[in-house]
Amino acid sequence: MTRLTRALVAACLLGMAIAGPASAAKPVSERIDLNDIGVQDEFLTEFCGFDVWSDVTGHFTLRTFVDADGNAIHEVNNFAIQVRYYSENGEVNVVDVGPDRVVYLDDGSLIVSITGSVQSITAPGQGRVYSNNGWVAFLITFDEEGNATAEFYDAAGLHSDIDQAEVLCELLAG
Repeated sequence: MTRLTRALVAACLLGMAIAGPASAAKPVSERIDLNDIGVQDEFLTEFCGFDVWSDVTGHFTLRTFVDADGNAIHEVNNFAIQVRYYSENGEVNVVDVGPDRVVYLDDGSLIVSITGSVQSITAPGQGRVYSNNGWVAFLITFDEEGNATAEFYDAAGLHSDIDQAEVLCELLAG
């Protein structure tokens, strides 16, 4: 699951979980620990055409800031995640660290700014082979049924033009 997807799901779930008025001074916080070992990655298995597994460890912390009426106004979500993808032919390590910022707009849409080392991939004997650092922002809108659509908004930093999944498949193919 990509960090944008995780951030979107977490933002929506935490926003729905906030019930009743709360103090505007203190955010609602939740830490989610990750320890998913030996899980077959369905997306990469299908995309690569061979079995791919992952070990996902680390955590992320969701902080939602609310106004005096309990309405979410913005979030700061910190990620510290390490993933080891592996196949029978190879393995790679991915680091995903940094804060994401979510701003709730008056029309019900969101701006999600993903910052930090969003995806840094290292392969044994090769060092860093892919890097996506800095920040990228998306405007998230919702249709009448609540389905989200992400649209590129802005970016800064060092971003690879190469598809991350293609890099992973090439390295895991051996």
